[in-house]
Amino acid sequence: MKDGVPVLAFCGYGRAGKDTAAEWFRDHTPLKFAGGCSWTVLPHIAKDLGLSVEEAFRRRHEDRRYWYNWCNEYRRDDPARIIRESLVHSDMVCGVRDVIELIAGKAEGLIDLAVWIDRPVPLDPTVTYSVEDCDIIVRNYEGLDAFFKRLERLAKALRIPVN
Repeated sequence: MKDGVPVLAFCGYGRAGKDTAAEWFRDHTPLKFAGGCSWTVLPHIAKDLGLSVEEAFRRRHEDRRYWYNWCNEYRRDDPARIIRESLVHSDMVCGVRDVIELIAGKAEGLIDLAVWIDRPVPLDPTVTYSVEDCDIIVRNYEGLDAFFKRLERLAKALRIPVN
């Protein structure tokens, strides 16, 4: 818990709507969101690739395997490192990739609730866990209005004020 509110981790495959969910919570509740795990490691990866931050971010989908391997090495001795760093400026985590990372974040009490965003997108080989490793599923099948209504119901069920 952070300031009496559960710390949410938005999980799922690439392009399922994890960032959209976190941004909705940022825009409609008191929770802060400074960007997903990708934003946390972006400056380091850009430097390693010899790219600008903007270019590295633009290419993140085509360089997904590089990002995944880089993050695994970065957190090798501290599986929850990226989660912990992400929570310095956020009340939510978005984009956890590895099962070891998710388990460590839960075990350390950094994550109170893992929320799987479910959408029919291609399997993402850089996500090494599944819906079964999460606590709640939010479907993102019928468009943004329906997705946002589900997120609002989740916030209210968790007693997070919605504005």
